[in-house]
Amino acid sequence: EILRPVIVNNGYAFILAHNHPSGDPMPSVADDSLTTSIKEAGSLLDVQLMDHVILGKPSARRDIPFYSYRRERRML
Repeated sequence: EILRPVIVNNGYAFILAHNHPSGDPMPSVADDSLTTSIKEAGSLLDVQLMDHVILGKPSARRDIPFYSYRRERRML
């Protein structure tokens, strides 16, 4: 379901984004697992996952309202 719009629209690459209702943009173990699975599925379909962005709000743990796997050098 996640890759359907990419395939239907003949996409070369895509960015995955979602929000955390708690407001904490730090990725969970489930987010890490999803990122790995979607990246592997995209590779099989010849489309590249460029980034996974989690939206939230600034907090004591993080002063910016989002987490970017690419920015954190986890999308290599």
